[in-house]
Amino acid sequence: MTAPTESPRAPRRPGPVTRTVGVLGEVLLTLGVLGLLFVVWEVWWTGLGADAERDRAAGELYAQLDHQQDGADATEDDEPSADLIHDLAEDTEVIGMLYVPRLEEDGTLPIREGVGSDSIDRIAVGHYPTTQMPGEPGNFALAGHRDIYGRILYDQDQLVPGDRIYVQSPDGYFTYEVTESYVVPPDRTEVLEPVPGAPGEDPGDASVLTLATCDPPYVASDRLITHADFVEATPLSEGPPEAITDRVEAAADAGTGPAAEGED
Repeated sequence: MTAPTESPRAPRRPGPVTRTVGVLGEVLLTLGVLGLLFVVWEVWWTGLGADAERDRAAGELYAQLDHQQDGADATEDDEPSADLIHDLAEDTEVIGMLYVPRLEEDGTLPIREGVGSDSIDRIAVGHYPTTQMPGEPGNFALAGHRDIYGRILYDQDQLVPGDRIYVQSPDGYFTYEVTESYVVPPDRTEVLEPVPGAPGEDPGDASVLTLATCDPPYVASDRLITHADFVEATPLSEGPPEAITDRVEAAADAGTGPAAEGED
């Protein structure tokens, strides 16, 4: 006598909770993939033509320097001030070049007046118009993108105290030395004061450079701030500081401008 066989059971259908969780999981997975693809696209797309844009900006600056030399507008031996850079800023042109050796390939950056999209979206750092200029007591504050439009300040967090930052303007070369970096909420605008963090305080003769970018990358909930103290200024006629001579020459060549000042 054979044992009776059990009839196969019908597969259990998932309940409404299980189905809802499954659908939600698929939706979240799809959104995650789409979000990742958007980030990749945004970084890639906004970085297209970065080198060409930098070259065009360098050309703008060197054309101005060449024009000033021809017109004898700039003095050759006087201590650099901030007279000529203000003239460029009024026309929202390129007002200088920033050289940050620590940032290697991304360490040669045009400086444009203003921090709107028409300035910093053009593979450049922008100057906060309410802050001072190189050669003036106070705070020469700059902002730039970290993860889009060339990711020019992506490695700003690699700067350490003692690193040098150089500014080339129509008024001369200005050297700064990094003192500190820290992260603040985006509404902490006192970092842009003439004395950073001390609203209303008189800077006296002190001059500082400030770099501001988003933090952390791809989230941008805060701002990474780096301060650098002024060290020295030299006239354009003396040529660039030795640490950036090659960079200045490369920027001049890329911008089809004249060779670095002081060259034979």
